[in-house]
Amino acid sequence: MSSIRLSCAVPGCRRTRGDRKGDPLGPGMEWVCGDHWRLVPRPMRAIYARIKRKAKRWPDRPIAVHRIWQRCKREAIERGIGLK
Repeated sequence: MSSIRLSCAVPGCRRTRGDRKGDPLGPGMEWVCGDHWRLVPRPMRAIYARIKRKAKRWPDRPIAVHRIWQRCKREAIERGIGLK
């Protein structure tokens, strides 16, 4: 049985994660480690959390979650490699 690991989305970061209860890894998944997630501004993280909670009630609108995730990921990458 091979162990699948998911690397942090920030280039150069060596952190990885595996399967978690209730959150198994799947194809196309992305992840930002805790160190880099903290670099994302708090209001942006709060918006992401709020939209993600609302998406549970409206599963036909995944585009909003994807958009805010892309913004958060971009912010983590830019701050993680020192562009901001």
